[in-house]
Amino acid sequence: MVFIDRCSGHVQESVVVRVTITTLSSSTEGRHYDVAHVAIEGGPHPLTYGPADFQFTASDGQIYDALTTASSEISDKILSSGTVANDEVEGDVIFDVPNGGGEVTYISELGGQPLVWPTTS
Repeated sequence: MVFIDRCSGHVQESVVVRVTITTLSSSTEGRHYDVAHVAIEGGPHPLTYGPADFQFTASDGQIYDALTTASSEISDKILSSGTVANDEVEGDVIFDVPNGGGEVTYISELGGQPLVWPTTS
């Protein structure tokens, strides 16, 4: 994915974001979760990332923020916040959401168009 500098039109940074979404139900909590496994490949310039860069929009339009903690039954590798350059980071971004599907959106600090991945839960 390439982000464009909106002021000058020059290519500012190349960042690759891969997301795989799974749906889980917690047997102990009786809850429904969409788990986005995220891999971010940073370019030569530092990129700040974290769960707050992602949101879930349900099919009814309701927006959900990512959870900052979850039981190990859901994930033991939650995406932390940090900075990446010339490297790759990965982890899970977890949403406590209703059934019915929606989409996970990533909005980068670099600007450009948000990336969207549909869910089917």
